[in-house]
Amino acid sequence: MTVVIEGDVVSSEVELLPPDVQTKVSALQTLDGASQAAAVTVMLSHSRTGLLAAIAAQDLPQIVEWKQKAAAIQEIAKQVRLGKDMQLDAAEFVRRAERGLGVAIREGQERGEIRKHYASRAQGQQGPLKSPMEFATKGELVGRDNGGEGIYAMTDDVSDAQFEEALTEAREEGNLSRANVARKSKAKAAQNKKESIDENDPLIDVDPWWNVGVIGAVG
Repeated sequence: MTVVIEGDVVSSEVELLPPDVQTKVSALQTLDGASQAAAVTVMLSHSRTGLLAAIAAQDLPQIVEWKQKAAAIQEIAKQVRLGKDMQLDAAEFVRRAERGLGVAIREGQERGEIRKHYASRAQGQQGPLKSPMEFATKGELVGRDNGGEGIYAMTDDVSDAQFEEALTEAREEGNLSRANVARKSKAKAAQNKKESIDENDPLIDVDPWWNVGVIGAVG
């Protein structure tokens, strides 16, 4: 079986992702640059479709699997030294997979299917419930420097639009690292929350007391 992308023929040997990165890298290294890029494009397209299906089905194990494949594709793109845009495409897919996982974990917690890290045994949160760390490490979820620069920072109170803005800005900077996208996502969520509070504050447009006093004195 072969796949054709924009005139490039990609053999079945490099079409699908094998269990280990090095096998795929070795297969790709036998091809020219255009064919390597076409093969990685196929992998990304195939994986994006699988990830979206897993997210729609709220299938956490499948989301985890596609997240792992996304990381493998990113490493493959790096090892075969593909162009900057292709490497950014791969990194962007990893961030999307991570956000998908974070959202799924939070939704599972809301449904009472996944343990909340702060819940006590008395709250019925231990028992048979799964831990978030069955799906990702603590470092991935909350960040390694206690700065909230992990998957949750791309998830909690972050809308789809805000995440997309963060991704776009990070891509323009050429830095789609988790830390950078998480920082931007967190900042946008915080800014939106502040603006929302300001808009709903009935006193925000009221003259300060000293102005009122001056006006009263003059009148």
